[in-house]
Amino acid sequence: ITAIDFSPDSRRLLTLAGGVPTVWSLTNDTTPLARADGVTGLGITTAGFSPDGQSVLLVTGSGALLSWRPEAGPPSRLWTPPTASPGAAAVAITDNGEHILVATEKHWTILDQRGGMEAEGAIPEQDGATTGVPRAVALNEDSTRWAVAGRDGRIWLWNAALPDPARVRHPGVERLQINRVGSHMLSLGDGRLRLTELEKMRGVTRTPTPVRVQTATFSPIGRHLLV
Repeated sequence: ITAIDFSPDSRRLLTLAGGVPTVWSLTNDTTPLARADGVTGLGITTAGFSPDGQSVLLVTGSGALLSWRPEAGPPSRLWTPPTASPGAAAVAITDNGEHILVATEKHWTILDQRGGMEAEGAIPEQDGATTGVPRAVALNEDSTRWAVAGRDGRIWLWNAALPDPARVRHPGVERLQINRVGSHMLSLGDGRLRLTELEKMRGVTRTPTPVRVQTATFSPIGRHLLV
């Protein structure tokens, strides 16, 4: 299972396994309510319920956004990246399903749940080189803060109120998450957890070297970490 999400009414569960999204009932037996078997060859990498819970948002490895209404048949395409990406895209969907961040090696795009573009921009180069194919991305609930991590360990951090992104490093970074209010970002990689305060871009907290962290996430309100 590579993605999991609860419907807004907490009556259904969405899972993504082997690139196939499946919707389950949390009130009846374990028989799936719906499964989109026809998307196997599309390379779906992440999925989440839409804000109203009536459809499922699907994103492919190339960054295309699709919408699947289980009772209406195959998914429909909402948005396709304007240019072919030299590598796979990294994608994040906010917990409320209202915003989607798609990043490729040189470009990032924020979409709404209908596929409308809210913002876009270039990923900066440093010393004539990009950060490489993105390894992880994150954005907060109202899409005012977002981040893109490259395979070289550089993490670019955007604040919608500022013209230019900030930069931090976390070698081996594999996962990013920004809490609900956009005040902190966690990055995880090589068994190390780092917590970055985003308001003043200071106070990076790291786990001690002997401690290896396998996974971590913010609590729903974003004030605590589960490690």
